[in-house]
Amino acid sequence: MWGVIFFIGAILYIGYLNTSIRALKKRVKVLEQDRENEKHTEVDHFE
Repeated sequence: MWGVIFFIGAILYIGYLNTSIRALKKRVKVLEQDRENEKHTEVDHFE
């Protein structure tokens, strides 16, 4: 009985980790794009 509960919990936990990792990767990509945009705007200001 406990094995089944543990198995279901593990599947749910792994699924949660996968979604949170994907969300973090998306956030990192957005942050990198923001930095690139900031670099471009800084260059524009110098011109």
